[in-house]
Amino acid sequence: MKKHRFVLMFFAAWGLTAPAEPQTPFEMAMALERDLASGIGLLMPDPNTPYARYHGALPLPPPDDAGFPQGFLNGLVSAERFGITIYPVALRADDITGVTSFYNANANGFWQETPAGTYHADWLLQLHSDVPPQTQALLCPSHVETHWVFIEEQDIPAYYEALLASRIPSGQGPAPLPENANTPVLRTAAFVPAADAYYFATAWNDVAYFPNAKMDVLFTADLLSPNWTVVRSIPVSNTQRAAAFEVPLAGFPAGSPPPTAPDANP
Repeated sequence: MKKHRFVLMFFAAWGLTAPAEPQTPFEMAMALERDLASGIGLLMPDPNTPYARYHGALPLPPPDDAGFPQGFLNGLVSAERFGITIYPVALRADDITGVTSFYNANANGFWQETPAGTYHADWLLQLHSDVPPQTQALLCPSHVETHWVFIEEQDIPAYYEALLASRIPSGQGPAPLPENANTPVLRTAAFVPAADAYYFATAWNDVAYFPNAKMDVLFTADLLSPNWTVVRSIPVSNTQRAAAFEVPLAGFPAGSPPPTAPDANP
């Protein structure tokens, strides 16, 4: 089996564009639909337990944001994690109507997106016609949830760093690199595979440059292949020298080998 090879690069140097973040509730609902179409729910073989797909953090929209209506913003409810104020949102689709409902931190529905045109309740089964009958219940739209958190933009790097620190062994977090006046340096300080994601801690020196204040994680199954895929885009501030983040397995191209647990006795 081929091992995953991760390369952290500055996407401007390779002419790549970071994946766009949702700018409207409709685009969030479309992210859920893409997850459903992928058949990701089959990874959680329990019809009574939805598969939760964590998409990450989004900058909290301002009150006059054109994409997120005031009614949507009014429905957000704050919570605290790692000492940071977050606004969690979970999306679930109805099995019969396809209506996507948005739930806040109190598990209360506060927004809905309705499919345009004719909706077919069995569209997932039609899309995955080769699924055995005994597992078809796992393709119900309600079997997959999409999760996001809205956070004040300046708090996003700290949130990811704290998130990773809670999941990797003590002492393996990102450590700032020595100052270097000439050569940009970017280092992976920790890498931990898990059942549904990879966890990274990275560090860089003060001359490393991130166009558009974002660092992309690129994936390839073969270093000789010209096909590289951006699997995660990480916000980076001008004063930041380290970041911790996760890359969900579901974000990788179809057919990628699954992660394996680290050897307990290396």
